[in-house]
Amino acid sequence: MRTKLSIISLLLLLFAQGCRDHNTYMQERTFRQIKTISPNAEGMLIYYFDGDCSMCLAKVKAIEQFARRGHSEFTPVFIAKTTNPKGMRFNLAQLHITTPVYEEQNNEFERSITFNTVTQVDHKRVITTFNEEQIAL
Repeated sequence: MRTKLSIISLLLLLFAQGCRDHNTYMQERTFRQIKTISPNAEGMLIYYFDGDCSMCLAKVKAIEQFARRGHSEFTPVFIAKTTNPKGMRFNLAQLHITTPVYEEQNNEFERSITFNTVTQVDHKRVITTFNEEQIAL
């Protein structure tokens, strides 16, 4: 009986450890790059978007409003890929976006962040699935 309890305890411990290890982590290099964009951010909502897309710009506005509506634990981090930087900056100003938008230069985030998706990352680099329906568009 004692052996069965030991085996069950060991299996539960291994299962619990396995569950804990299934977190998805952002690559250290990418995380450091993002921290240069938003150094004081703890919990981040990262949105890597097409700066030439009006729907994407509307989503930027919605994310910024979401963070201001009592969700201060999330700092929006916006990374734009654009072929028309002046047009994008004009449109952001028209939408009264106050959060800085990093303009990607050399596709440095292309392989490390999902494009046109909001990614939630904590201070330990743990990526959590973010329910975009929380953001009212």
